[in-house]
Amino acid sequence: MNFKASKPPHKVDIKVAMASKKIMLISRRENKHLKTLLIMIINKEMAAQSRETRQKKIIEEEVEKEKSFFTSDSLFSKIKAREKNIGIATVYRFLKDLRAKGKIHTYLCDKKILYSKGEPNHCHFICEKCNKSRHIKLSRLDFIKKEIKEDICHFQLDVYGICESCKEKINKREN
Repeated sequence: MNFKASKPPHKVDIKVAMASKKIMLISRRENKHLKTLLIMIINKEMAAQSRETRQKKIIEEEVEKEKSFFTSDSLFSKIKAREKNIGIATVYRFLKDLRAKGKIHTYLCDKKILYSKGEPNHCHFICEKCNKSRHIKLSRLDFIKKEIKEDICHFQLDVYGICESCKEKINKREN
């Protein structure tokens, strides 16, 4: 590889150049198994390094703007307005990486995956009569912490019962 003196080589370029030299040395010895193993190790090492791209920067900026829960589709719509060349698969991979790093949480709501940067819980009250669902906000975890000794990061809870509207209808029928 030839590098111009005015532009320093990128770290990945240096690693590829060094790896190429190692592979050539092994090739001279004609040890195919060792060569294959080294290529696998280099590829794994290169894949583990996440490149900072313009697309990732845009996605990251849009995630940072989110204040509460968001879906991948809503995030994608905002990103698409800024940059037409970013695909939904790129957004999914980015969100998957953020989740793996513990930077966002996921919840299930109406058969959709919701993402959140800071919401520690996602709770619903679901009526058993009319199946209407509403979000409830829990600010204290005392009732859960009594049962769970481990550290709680976030949780989702669905509480089932009969809503006020259905209770009124039942009461009117009984009277």
